[in-house]
Amino acid sequence: MTIGNAVVDVGASNVEDFLMLMQRYDGSHQDFDRFVVPTVYGSKQQVDTISTLQSLQAIGVPSSKIRVVFNMVDPKQDLVRSFARRL
Repeated sequence: MTIGNAVVDVGASNVEDFLMLMQRYDGSHQDFDRFVVPTVYGSKQQVDTISTLQSLQAIGVPSSKIRVVFNMVDPKQDLVRSFARRL
């Protein structure tokens, strides 16, 4: 990489392609200091988030470099119940 500092925003519709490309380049995940994965309330979104986290783990990203952001949280709802995996 030629850039010293950058924030790379990969939209939800592009995350699969992005992860597939990272798999093709061994060690590419080491170019990133952190992976921030936002999630929102909703079964499909939570399943997608879990899939993204599993994919990051599969390419060798340590959990210490991953942060999950719970987005659009209703402060009146219990966070654990709101974001419990529902299939």
